[in-house]
Amino acid sequence: MRGLKAAWVSVLLIAGVASAYHSTDEKKFDLFVTTGYGFGVGGLYSGSSRTFSGTTLMDREDHYQNFGWGIKIEGGADYLLMDHVYGLAAINYSFSAVPGTENKQELIGTSTNSEKFHWSVFGTKLGIKPTFKVLDLLDVYTTFGIGLYFASSGADLKETDVGGGVSTSKAEDSNNPALTFIAAIGVEYPINANVIAYGEINCEQMSFTTTKTDYTNSVGGFFDDHIVNYQEDVTDRNPPPKIPGTNIALRVGVRFPLF
Repeated sequence: MRGLKAAWVSVLLIAGVASAYHSTDEKKFDLFVTTGYGFGVGGLYSGSSRTFSGTTLMDREDHYQNFGWGIKIEGGADYLLMDHVYGLAAINYSFSAVPGTENKQELIGTSTNSEKFHWSVFGTKLGIKPTFKVLDLLDVYTTFGIGLYFASSGADLKETDVGGGVSTSKAEDSNNPALTFIAAIGVEYPINANVIAYGEINCEQMSFTTTKTDYTNSVGGFFDDHIVNYQEDVTDRNPPPKIPGTNIALRVGVRFPLF
């Protein structure tokens, strides 16, 4: 956590002292597309995969959920507000594509049950992007801003009994939207007057609260359709799970100055 706070402070300090200059014919408006991969910072324990031989535990692997972990895609526009400072607006989408998102309980030679998680996040953001040069060699920028993100999540459940019978169900979560704080630092490389490539380190700080889980499409005798509601300080319900989404992503992109 201290390392994450230090990274935020560093990005903001760089933005504050940026004062070098770009060419006077800098275009005011451009479009950009970005893709990359986010690595979760923290996670909520979601269970363990275990393999038993009789009553002997042979293997165990713990799993954690973080909605910021996965592939990221973003598109948006920059507008030059003043010398070397852009405003930006963007929409983005990310989805889980990582190993270790399935809890699996296996009794060797008998039964197996699994809970395979999935999630995706869609959001919009606004930010400020100062640009400057380092040693008159590198075109560098920082970004800081705020966003509103929405998460969709759930799990596919499967139970195989001793006789080989299979039961399945689907769980879909309802999550509150998350206010997100964003920071980034990147380096640009002009390919020509109309195409600029860049690479960046991007940080999103956020978490999501799950309000209910709806179990549907149950087949077989092990599962049944029902709804689980979460509420604080109630004796017959669990408190709402808070799923972290804070992540650090490595991203590459291309922007297209238009006019």
